[in-house]
Amino acid sequence: MDKVKLIISPLLDTYGQMAVDELLVSNFAPCIRFFNWDFRPQATFGYIQKIAQAKAELKNLGIGSFTRRITGGGLVLHKEDLTFSLVFDLESRTQPSLIYTALHSAIQDELKKAGFLASFYEGKSDYSPQTAGGKVQNCFTNPVADDLMQDGKKVLGGALRRFDKRVLYQGSLQIKEAESQKAKDALLKGFLKYLNTDIFENYTLSRDFINKAIKLAETKYRSEDWLNKF
Repeated sequence: MDKVKLIISPLLDTYGQMAVDELLVSNFAPCIRFFNWDFRPQATFGYIQKIAQAKAELKNLGIGSFTRRITGGGLVLHKEDLTFSLVFDLESRTQPSLIYTALHSAIQDELKKAGFLASFYEGKSDYSPQTAGGKVQNCFTNPVADDLMQDGKKVLGGALRRFDKRVLYQGSLQIKEAESQKAKDALLKGFLKYLNTDIFENYTLSRDFINKAIKLAETKYRSEDWLNKF
């Protein structure tokens, strides 16, 4: 397996963040990236969600900067969270739920070692990214199996998408010290544990890569065609 890259990326808005992740899928694996936001709050919502309902919920939250993800799941408010993405390859056709369980188990173990006590959600859930009535649901008020919990609240969740053998995971950690170096180190160690390696290197994205991401952000993630896809 190639050495894991800890991706260093510049300050970006939600459109640029999603564009960088899309380009990472086709260029780097395995890698982990912690988002650097140019301002807060911003939001993303899952690929299959209806734009009309997403806009209604975002208007209630007072969020004007948002876009559709290429991964699934519900609406995520990026206000004080640690937003991150993982890209890795799997040879087998492992079910997404099994990937989610194994990845969160490794992350939970490292969070615990760092002093962040989080447990698996084991309750029942009828959560769907969008209810039959059309209302978009907030990911962090509706935990599902194997999300991580703290004091009765969901604190870590994510969404997966497979591109043949390559997997993109986009996640959010929502605890008091989410953006601390201690939390970042714990997530990095959890990802390394999941991949059964302890070797990584810092990797700064090139200016050319960022320019491609900015262009993709403008032509796709800001576009009405993408926002209004469903």
